This record gives sequence, C-alpha cells and structure tokens, in this order.
Amino acid sequence: MKKNSHKFTFFFCLAIFVILAGIFFDKILHFDEITKYSRDFGVEKSLVISLIWEESKFKKTAISSAKALGLMQLMPQTAAHISKNLKIQNFNEMLLLDSDINIRLGTYYLKFLLDRYDDDLILSLASYNAGIGVVDTWISEIKLQDRKSEIADIKYKSTQVFVKKVLRNYKFLKRLGI
Repeated sequence: MKKNSHKFTFFFCLAIFVILAGIFFDKILHFDEITKYSRDFGVEKSLVISLIWEESKFKKTAISSAKALGLMQLMPQTAAHISKNLKIQNFNEMLLLDSDINIRLGTYYLKFLLDRYDDDLILSLASYNAGIGVVDTWISEIKLQDRKSEIADIKYKSTQVFVKKVLRNYKFLKRLGI
C-alpha cells in the first residue's frame, strides 16, 4: 500500500477511536449537548458529530483562519443572525467558544441548510463549509435543479474534501447505530 493510504487509515482509525471514546466520555465530546440539540432541531446526531469532527476535532476553542469559532466553526455574523432567531440575549462572538451555545447554534444552522436544500446532504454540507451564496451560484450555473447533486459538482476542492469526509464519517456512525 502507498504511504498516503497508511496515513489515511491511521487517521481514520484514530477518528473512530475518539468518536467511540466519546460515547463513554460524553463530557469530552459534548454528547449530551449534541443529543439534545439534534433532537430539538430534528438533525441526526451522527451528522452533527461528523460535522464537528471535521470542523474542529472537538476542540471547543478552535478558531479558523477565516475567524470561524468553536466546535462547529461558526462565523460570528452567521451566529449573530441565528442567535436572534433563537432569541439568545446579549449575543457576542465569544459565546461561540461555549460548547452548549455553539452546538445549539450550529445544529440549528445545519437544520436550516438541510431545509433550504431539501435534505440534500451534499449541498447542505457544501453550504455549511463554503457559504449559501457560493452554493446557490453553483446550483444556478450547473442547472442543478433538474438532477441530484454530486460531490463532483462542488467547485472548491477543499469543500469537496470536507463534504467527502463528513459523509464518510456520518455513514460509518450510522452503521454503528449512533
């Protein structure tokens, strides 16, 4: 096997170990919050777990180069808008480093995207990663309304990789019954 496939296998196994360990150590992986908000907003918790893993590796203080914050890597402007919908008082971007608030806002936003794109996981995850405007442009450019989306339709390589990884982990967790 190639060196890269060994590296992939190692990191994939490591990811699965961390996720499974989280089932037993729910405080480490915020399993209670994920379960609560997944149920509240009607999003599969395996999808939320997979998204958090790819966004932050469960590091609640994660800050991206684009200034997205927390476990679910929310942009402060997006989070401020969501916080109004959820009637969160006195929102400020530092609240995104609070795991409960971040998971609540991120899961709500994921549900919003799933609804917007008719439960199309590829478009919803691509939009979570690249933005609604970008994905809407892709849809109009390739006349996607006439057919089902495919990962190859995603124009940004980094977003393609993100979607592939989230979907791979999501399918694996579903097979485990999570």
